[in-house]
Amino acid sequence: EDMVNTGHLRTGLFYALLSMTEKIGGAVAIGITYMALDLIGFIPGGNNDKDVISSFEMLFIIPRMLFNLMIAIIILGFPIDKARQEYNRKVIEGR
Repeated sequence: EDMVNTGHLRTGLFYALLSMTEKIGGAVAIGITYMALDLIGFIPGGNNDKDVISSFEMLFIIPRMLFNLMIAIIILGFPIDKARQEYNRKVIEGR
């Protein structure tokens, strides 16, 4: 779609952005996880009570559900269907 709109092949740029966001996402996720575990009072290797374990379970489940829901919404709204992809291929091959 980008090549059809701009006429330039920018695959390397998109891959670099993907790689950068993966690295930033991993670093942020680790920081947020440790802060959240500290906030709920989780003690690694310690004797955690039932409330802490329940909070730990919710910390593991709820963010995943929300992110998967966001991904599903993005996928449903993705503008490139099979017909659009075939059109883009014809435009690119015609250049």
